[in-house]
Amino acid sequence: MIARLKADRGSVSAWVVIFAAVSIVLLVMLVDGGQAMLVKVRVADIAEQGARAAADDVNTGNLRANGTVTLAAGYCGPATTIVSDYMSSAQLGTPTTTCQVPSDPPPGIPELVSVTVSVQVHPILPLIFRTFTVTSTQSATVFCGNADEQEAC
Repeated sequence: MIARLKADRGSVSAWVVIFAAVSIVLLVMLVDGGQAMLVKVRVADIAEQGARAAADDVNTGNLRANGTVTLAAGYCGPATTIVSDYMSSAQLGTPTTTCQVPSDPPPGIPELVSVTVSVQVHPILPLIFRTFTVTSTQSATVFCGNADEQEAC
């Protein structure tokens, strides 16, 4: 019986070390996964606000002259500014932003603006996850009317 006890010495210590290592790796994976989901939601919100800012940049000269609503020539300026400001305040890194008016917008919505925001995410443990890019594209359009009756301009 004494010989058997000597053979089992240290087996619990090895189990604790292995269990602790596996637990730490799973915890890091959980935190990195949560970070990825959080960044995806934040980037989508920021792209949406950028699209709204771009769609809100109406050419007031055309609106006053003939009543037509068109986007200003530099409509991407407000979108880029808002995206950069939000990304720096959220400390998400340097974004890549593209802003464009689709060549074939849906019928009845001629002034559609799409903003795409991409940001790189750096995980806690780069050995398990490599740096990856989170991208979101959101669109907005200019609407006329009031809160009850909105129609495309």
